[in-house]
Order: sequence, then structure tokens, then C-alpha cells
Amino acid sequence: MNNSIKAQESPAQAGPAFSLVHLRENWFNWRKKRVWLSLAILLYTLLGFFLAPVLVRDGIINAIRDDLGRESSIGKVEVNPYVLSLRIQDFELRDTDQVKMAAFDEFFVNLQLSGLFRWAWVFREIHLKGPYYLLERFDAEDSRLGRILAQARSDPAPNQEPKQNEGGLPRLLVHDIDISGGRIDVRDHLPATPVEIFLAPIDVSIQELNTLPDQDGRQDVNIRLPNGATLHWEGSLSLAPLD
Repeated sequence: MNNSIKAQESPAQAGPAFSLVHLRENWFNWRKKRVWLSLAILLYTLLGFFLAPVLVRDGIINAIRDDLGRESSIGKVEVNPYVLSLRIQDFELRDTDQVKMAAFDEFFVNLQLSGLFRWAWVFREIHLKGPYYLLERFDAEDSRLGRILAQARSDPAPNQEPKQNEGGLPRLLVHDIDISGGRIDVRDHLPATPVEIFLAPIDVSIQELNTLPDQDGRQDVNIRLPNGATLHWEGSLSLAPLD
């Protein structure tokens, strides 16, 4: 009786032939949906982690050069396509005389898909670390900020129609905005004795900032003034209507 029973080979005993056939029929068969799903996930991962940071970095630098006529630099850009986050580190904007006009150590933003249910842009957090800005006035009608605004308002290129004002604020909700370690360098050359004031650190915290009608956000602002003085205020903030 034992001679009439043949033992069946298990997949492990079948050897490499079984493994190759199994892979070819299940994972390399283009008619299988799982193959296209795997390729889509792989492509999304590669584009998100590797291509998107390059596009963001070059896009920012080129936009500043084309629109503002200034040069900028970025140390590092990280994009996580799975949690929809963007991190930019070591940004610096230089004026036409190569003086550092603005900079920050790190900018982080995290978009939430829950905004699809509210028809709004919803961000879990927006954090800005170590921002720096130079406010310098040379005379009554000339300042670094005035120059850059004049460049931004310059006439559009030929055959380019001016953008129409669509009106109204976009639907926006930001759960947590945090600005830490801010610095503002104020230089005024208009008085007979030039004035220079350095404000730091500047910390700003805002929760539930949004443009949804009749919705308020909470704000908390701290600014360290010269000679150790501190300016602090807190309250509510509404953008629609502005209050």
C-alpha cells in the first residue's frame, strides 16, 4: 500500500524552478493589477523623495532670480510624499550688492488630506526657525524693501497679460504656526546719526489660523527689544473678516 502513494513535493522542495515560475506568474505578469500598483508606488516614491526636492529648490531660486532680480541659495530640501511634508534648510536671499537681506535656518510645512472634506488647504503645522530680515533705509524714498517691491511691480513681459485679481482669500486652515528665534536688523541712514537696532529673539505662535468665515485663531507674540526689554501680546485673530 505504501508503494502506491507518492509524496508530493512541497514548494520549498521544488527548487529554483518553482520560485522563478511563481515570480513570473504573479509579480512579473503585466496582466496582474498588483504589478502596476507596485510600479505606481515605486514611481511615486522615487519622484517624491528624489525628484521633488530638486524641482522645489530650482523653482524657488529661479523664481526669485526672475521675479525679484536677486540671487538666493538653499542648503537642503527634503520632501516626504507619504506625509505630504516639505522641509527647507539654510535659505539665504542676497540683495544686488550681495548683502544678506533675508534668511532662515529651517522651514517646515505639513499638508493634511483632511482639507479635501472642507474644500480648504489644511496644514497641521508650519514652523520657521531662525528667520532673519534686514530693514535698511537709505533716504526718505529709498530702502531695500522699496527696491525689491518696485522690482516685483515692474511691467510684465511683452505679450504677457497682467494677472486678474480673482478676489477673496483662499480657504485656509493652519492648526499650528510657530516662528522661533527670529531676528530683524533695522538700519536707518536718514538721520544725521545713523540708527541701528537689532531685535532678537522674536517668537510667534499662532493656533488655528484660518480664512473660514467668522472663525478665530489664537496668537501669542514675544519680541526681545534692546536693553533686555520684552514686548508681548496675545489675543485672537480673524482673517474673514479681518480683525
